Amino acid sequence: QENKLIETSNLVYNILLVVGIGVAVVVSGILGIKFMIGSVEEKAQIKDQLIPFVIGCIVVFGAFGIWKIVVGLARQL
Repeated sequence: QENKLIETSNLVYNILLVVGIGVAVVVSGILGIKFMIGSVEEKAQIKDQLIPFVIGCIVVFGAFGIWKIVVGLARQL
């Protein structure tokens, strides 16, 4: 039963991690292209959008790290 729970947790973790990485890559690519071709005003707006994007990436990938640590600790108990 525990092994099945760990396998399910790993599967969900891997799927969500791949989705998170994919979304981060697509959004950063879009912001990068907009920044390269944008006017001065658009570049300022993109810089303002970049702060929540970076914070979101830190939160998402930090949560994945915490999840792995918790699962690892639960496995040892």
